[in-house]
Amino acid sequence: MRIVAGWDAGAITLLALTWRFILRSSPERTRYAAAAEDPGRAAVNAVVLGSSLVSLVASAIVIEHAKRLEPGAPLLAIAVSVIAVLSGWFLTHTTYTLRYAHLYYSDWDAEAGPDGGLEFPGSKAPSALDFAYFAFVIGMTFQVSDVDISSPVIRKVALWQGMTAFWFNVAILALTLNVLGSQI
Repeated sequence: MRIVAGWDAGAITLLALTWRFILRSSPERTRYAAAAEDPGRAAVNAVVLGSSLVSLVASAIVIEHAKRLEPGAPLLAIAVSVIAVLSGWFLTHTTYTLRYAHLYYSDWDAEAGPDGGLEFPGSKAPSALDFAYFAFVIGMTFQVSDVDISSPVIRKVALWQGMTAFWFNVAILALTLNVLGSQI
C-alpha cells in the first residue's frame, strides 16, 4: 500500500505542476512551450499506458490485500486505490493535452499562423486550456465535440486516446464492480 501511496503522491505532484502551467498559459506561452518540449510519440504512449496500467493493477492488488488487513485499514487501502485510479486517469488525458499542443504548434509560422490540424471555434491561437478541453472531451466521451480535426496525424492520436480512454473506463468499471461484489 505504501508503494501505491507513493505513486499517488508523485502523480498528484506532477499533475499540480502541469495544471499550474495549463491554467496560466496564454496562447504565446503555450506555443513556445509546446514547440520546445516534446518527448515524442513513443514516450507519450509509454507514459499514458504505464500510468493507466500502474494505477489499475496497483489498485486491484491493494484492494485484494485490503481484505486481510486489520479493521479500518481496508478503507484506507480503498482510498489510496481510488486516488491512484483517478490520478492515472487525469495523468493520461493531461499527457494527451500536452501532445496535442505540440502537434498543433510544431509547424508554427509567425506570419501565416499555425496549420495545426485542429480548428478551435473562436480561437486562432489556442492556449493550453483549449488543448485540455479537446483532450478531456475525448477522454470523457470518446468523441470530439466542436473542435474540427484536419490533420491525419492528430486524428490518429485522437483515435488512440479514445480507445485508451474507453478501455481505461471499462477497467475502472470492472474494478468497481469487483469491490462492490466483494462487499456483499
